[in-house]
Amino acid sequence: MNDSINNVMSAHEFMNKNCKSKAIILRPNQEWDGTNELDNNMSLKYWKNIYENMDNLNYNKDTSSVDDLELISKSKKYIIRLKEKNNFLIVKFLKIIGLFKDIEIFVEDKKKYYNFNIFSGLQEINFVKNKNNLISLHSNSLAFLFDYNFGFDTLIVNARFTSNSSYYQRFKETFFLGTLNNTGRYLRLSKIHKYFDKNFISKCLEILGLKKRKNPTS
Repeated sequence: MNDSINNVMSAHEFMNKNCKSKAIILRPNQEWDGTNELDNNMSLKYWKNIYENMDNLNYNKDTSSVDDLELISKSKKYIIRLKEKNNFLIVKFLKIIGLFKDIEIFVEDKKKYYNFNIFSGLQEINFVKNKNNLISLHSNSLAFLFDYNFGFDTLIVNARFTSNSSYYQRFKETFFLGTLNNTGRYLRLSKIHKYFDKNFISKCLEILGLKKRKNPTS
């Protein structure tokens, strides 16, 4: 992922060439009064050195695991949160036609397999039929996924999971409801007329990966 990232120097150069505003580049703990002009040269040198020596940096790696019972509890709280905002009759219907399939998960730090069901939550299992068709991640990432409606989107950004492309699509379809709720949209019978709204349909297709997301700047 680092091969294609924007860095401070390229962002600074782009803003100077294409924007009317003047970029202010700061170093860690550096203060700026928000008014006076600031010489960016020292900060640019600082960040250039960081990027050039990235392979030699010491990383703080969080290796703490989340307890099994806590993971199961978080999964049930995730479902309760969804039930508070959405009609699960609709969810049941969508599961029948193919969405919200059960997901098999390998939790790397525990060396354990789990099954997640949108109605019953997380449950430990003894084996999986195909070890290539599952989601592999750390218990911290799985806990975060259950704790927040934006957890799935965050997982996509930080890329702290492993899966093949077809199972990833299944993973996305199972957890799309939390992502949808995070945009302020819900599955409710009282709002059924909104399901035919093109913007609602478009957003659902984007979340499910069946339509390319719009560029927010376009």
